[in-house]
Amino acid sequence: MKKALSVLGILFFAGIAVARADVFNGSFEDISSVNAGDVDFVSWEEGGTTPYAMHSAYMRFFALAPQDGKFFLGVYSKRPYAEDRISWVRQSLSLNKGDSLSGLAAYYSAYCQQSDNDFAFVKIYSSNTEYATLWQSSTSSLTWQSWGWTAPQAGDYLLELGVSNKAGQRDYRQYNYGFFEGIKVTTSPVPEPVSASLFYSVQVPWD
Repeated sequence: MKKALSVLGILFFAGIAVARADVFNGSFEDISSVNAGDVDFVSWEEGGTTPYAMHSAYMRFFALAPQDGKFFLGVYSKRPYAEDRISWVRQSLSLNKGDSLSGLAAYYSAYCQQSDNDFAFVKIYSSNTEYATLWQSSTSSLTWQSWGWTAPQAGDYLLELGVSNKAGQRDYRQYNYGFFEGIKVTTSPVPEPVSASLFYSVQVPWD
């Protein structure tokens, strides 16, 4: 007659922490090329007018000082004439739920009228769709303003910093400037890897 031998086993499971990402070159110190003041900022995609690396030499014009290093970002829009002008820099981010994105921003217009609808902005996109405006100013003020945003869910996002100059306004001959500095991600607490065990018992035939 065959007998049954009971075998006791244990299965172990371990949780894996989610990978983290940060803003690269968020203080705008890493510059790949310079041409008559125009620059390329490493890790940032550019559109519209080429951005400027603002530093102490520009303080006589804008009275803004770098807050994190020697430089900060200056994005300006050309004279709009018959069409709107929008200039921006962008960077893709991978965030976890609860990660916080923050930075500093300022706006300057040589001809400041709120009715002209010119403004500087910080926006976040998700799935190629504008998700939220994190900061926007149409009032010319050379004072750093802080902004912040917390990711409501984990995913891939696109951060956009820029300035808009509307056509058909009285300031059509003037440039507008958006200034940005000290952009960073503060990560939410990461849970420790969780281990779990499962006990099982099977019967093996045995003569």
